[in-house]
Amino acid sequence: MSTLTPYASPYNWLAPQLQKPDRPKNVAIHDLTLEGDGEEMAGAYLSEADRIAIARKLAGAGVGRMSILGNSPLPSDDDIRCAEKIVALDLPVRLSSFVKTAQEIDIARQTGLSDIDILVGVNDALVPQGKSGADIIDLARRLTDHARAHGMHTCLMCMDATRTRPEFLEQLIRELTPHCDEFTIGDSLGTISPWGLHHLVGLVAAWTDRPLQVHLHNHSSMAVVNAMAAVLAGASTIQTTVNGVGEFTGLVPLEEFAVAAEMHIGVSTGIDLSSLKELSELVSRSIGLAIPRQKPVVGDSAFAIPETEEIQQVYWELHQEGRFEEALVYPPRLVGNRHHLSIGRRCNEFTVLYNLSLLGRSANGQTVAEIVSAVREHMSRRSGFALMTQEEFGSFVQERGFDLTAAETA
Repeated sequence: MSTLTPYASPYNWLAPQLQKPDRPKNVAIHDLTLEGDGEEMAGAYLSEADRIAIARKLAGAGVGRMSILGNSPLPSDDDIRCAEKIVALDLPVRLSSFVKTAQEIDIARQTGLSDIDILVGVNDALVPQGKSGADIIDLARRLTDHARAHGMHTCLMCMDATRTRPEFLEQLIRELTPHCDEFTIGDSLGTISPWGLHHLVGLVAAWTDRPLQVHLHNHSSMAVVNAMAAVLAGASTIQTTVNGVGEFTGLVPLEEFAVAAEMHIGVSTGIDLSSLKELSELVSRSIGLAIPRQKPVVGDSAFAIPETEEIQQVYWELHQEGRFEEALVYPPRLVGNRHHLSIGRRCNEFTVLYNLSLLGRSANGQTVAEIVSAVREHMSRRSGFALMTQEEFGSFVQERGFDLTAAETA
């Protein structure tokens, strides 16, 4: 049994979609953090050292496919050199490039990449004046044939497929099937719903025998649930980025999808979930973009118990019984994170007792009350959002010289 499915609602497994005997058990990850789509997030930049470190960490986490080249209109010399260095690492990962022209295909091949993702806008309602859907199909055929002539594994990414007329999309898919190895359904502007994407993936799967990837943007917070819907409809690969970085509102966050897929639909990504927090922090440091505290899976407050006294009392009592994690969504250690009993302006006796216990210390009722008062007074001086870390709490009580005793052991 997968690690996280036991923590999900039992109603998940009663849903008709999960009752099907042939439902998928696994899905592949194709990560784009190091491809142009990741760095197209406004203000984002990754140095060569950062890229190499992230590539190693992604491979170590179990990511099986990774795009490492693809800035438009052409990758820079620095990007190419960095990609060559990543290729030379001989990581156990399929490496690819996103391209739009034959010149970019040649650059990718010369860089040592054997996989290629060819981006073609397929929404025939948006073709320039004087062009037609036939021109879109002709362009896709020429590019895919060029890549396959050089022995490259060729995926045609149908950009804006989710706004394309089904009649034209079917024509394109059927005509291009002999010319490529995979298709990607692109929701380039995040316009589709889980129900719509489940339907669309089912349609495309009926038009071709080629494997299907999905490329989903998060404009309306649908990326993760859309990815799960696509998997249940037959998509074999989900394109992700660490922390969901990418242009506009980003793409499917690797860490959130890896947890959600396993927990809610029983589908494994093959990712080492315990590496997710560390991977997320590496990308955050490298780009210089902080992880929101409340971000699912990897945020510092993802497993932070609120300051409400009655809630903290419950968790303190569970902690004493060795059952703290039973009241959490799942054990945070499984994703490399940890839980906290928040220490802030509403510090109470249970806040103090719990956090003292983590230091191997305890105190009598009077001393606990003194610590509560001191912490509240100290935190009241701060403005805006303010919490004390467990490490800060330990230093605080030590520096103030409170009368502490060794905690009783069971």
